[in-house]
Amino acid sequence: MKQRPGFILLQTILICLLFSVSSQASTPTHGPDFTGAKTLQDSVQILRKHYRSRSTAEKIASFPGRLIYIPLRYTTKTLSWTVAYVDETRLIQRVEDIITSEDGLKGLEPTYASRTGAGITAYWKKFATPQSEVNMTVSAGQFFRQRYRIQAEDIELLRSKLLLDLSLNYHMYPNERFYGVGANSEKSGLSLYSIEQSKFSGAFSFQINKYSKLGIKPEYEVSNVMESPDTAHPTMVEMYTNIPGMTVKSKLVSVGFELGVDTRDHPGRTTSGKTMDISYGFYKNLGDTRYNFQKANIDLTHTQHIIHRRTLVLRIAGEMTREYDNGTIPFYYLSELGSTETIRGFERGRLRDRDMMLVSAEYRYPVWRNWERAGADFFLFMDAGQVSHDLYSSKGLLENSSFFKDFRQGFGFGLRVWNEDDLLFRTMAGWSKDGWRLYLTLN
Repeated sequence: MKQRPGFILLQTILICLLFSVSSQASTPTHGPDFTGAKTLQDSVQILRKHYRSRSTAEKIASFPGRLIYIPLRYTTKTLSWTVAYVDETRLIQRVEDIITSEDGLKGLEPTYASRTGAGITAYWKKFATPQSEVNMTVSAGQFFRQRYRIQAEDIELLRSKLLLDLSLNYHMYPNERFYGVGANSEKSGLSLYSIEQSKFSGAFSFQINKYSKLGIKPEYEVSNVMESPDTAHPTMVEMYTNIPGMTVKSKLVSVGFELGVDTRDHPGRTTSGKTMDISYGFYKNLGDTRYNFQKANIDLTHTQHIIHRRTLVLRIAGEMTREYDNGTIPFYYLSELGSTETIRGFERGRLRDRDMMLVSAEYRYPVWRNWERAGADFFLFMDAGQVSHDLYSSKGLLENSSFFKDFRQGFGFGLRVWNEDDLLFRTMAGWSKDGWRLYLTLN
């Protein structure tokens, strides 16, 4: 009977697998004798017999390597099976059909972030102009964390050259962590606080060309810092004194200027391109406090295709915060390092000071692809950075002997899943001197 091509391919893979396992376990001087093997099945039997006939010493010697390989092997298999099952059953498409309108302009999508918790976003595309979108997000997490956001984006004015964004945000984050100010703050300095913020902003942006956008963003906010309800750890007031922003309600108005450049070939499955975000803003107090300060930020990334859709993503970022008009900076507006956006492996806000510098490298390679429609990439990363009171002065950069000594590092790995529009899901594990941390982001 004529064998199907798929069955022959399966047999060939089995032979290669047995060769691979045999070569990992030991490297024999003479390979198996295939004399007389008339079919693929005979070859498999010979290989199996040869593999099982290894000496006891060879089995003992190969055991540590096989033991280390087991978790990686079954993790990869489980991931492949899961992705293949979701794709074959069209599970995501079925759910999307239920929660999305027929024209795809209105719908719901779940969201999750480590800080804000789980939630849902309702969106309406092209509600006013062809590019515009309005969406509302509601999310909640542990310790009664809450976040509510309504925003309208890319409302086209003046024949699409001028875009308007409007945003209204409210969040309440109990049990936020504070470790002190400065590069030498230690994990033992942990204290807790709660913060409640309401923000309203309206941003005007001008589309310079296909890749660049220039904008101005006025914003008004009310912030209220309170003691944490958690009694298992000391509060911020108990651990620290004279930190601007503790247990104080403040009102701030700010105006920011932003320049964004994005030449990536795709926001989710990026294989080449660059991004550049430069911003400057000044903040003025409207209440009894003297929170008058300014912030400047630059963030550059470069994605380089290596081979077979494997990419290397390099990033460098810096931030500087300064007082003006005899003002002060509330601690929650200091530059900070920690969490998924900076050094993965540290708590959010683990390091804080007026200035910050960050460098990062991430190597990505595909583990599953469904042509251009969707895919999953595994990645390895390394982050490093530091905070300082005066990093970008000549003294901070040139005369500070501990410039590189104060750099903190984070290493780890993760998985990112994307579709034809954007990045959908990302999970990762990061390690630093503080230990391991797990991160999960959805939409």
